[in-house]
Amino acid sequence: MPAQRLPLRHRGVSLVEALVALAVMAFGMLALVGVQSTMRLNSDLSKQRTEATRIASEEIERLRSFTSVAVVAGQPGVSYDEIDDRVVEGYVPPDGIGNTTYRVVREVGPMPGSRQMAVTVQVQWTDRTNVQQTVTLDSVISRTAPVLGALLAMPIAGSPT
Repeated sequence: MPAQRLPLRHRGVSLVEALVALAVMAFGMLALVGVQSTMRLNSDLSKQRTEATRIASEEIERLRSFTSVAVVAGQPGVSYDEIDDRVVEGYVPPDGIGNTTYRVVREVGPMPGSRQMAVTVQVQWTDRTNVQQTVTLDSVISRTAPVLGALLAMPIAGSPT
């Protein structure tokens, strides 16, 4: 029996299908590379934003940890009355965490009619795409002597507790 020949119109169809499949795969791989670079950029920005939030939070907690209301001679930076505006340029986190330097801006202002002050800590940096990024935390610090903090845990005289 002689070998059966395929009609002419069916020849080369599998080659065209293979080329189309290869083109689809190539576009898919290009899209994957684009997603990968976007994820890398977003991951880097997330890391920097987390670090900036930690720096701002640490600054506010440091201000809250004053040990005296009035200035203490020979011990700078431990009193409520010394809390003031401050700018730190080129702050680098300890142990090389992060891959950028930060600018920390602290603004302090009295709250009229109260024994409190409003504190705003702003951490600024430039990301890898040269876009200025900022994290801002606001807080209020009361001018209450730290030794009175224990009174919050003491029961009122004559109370059932």
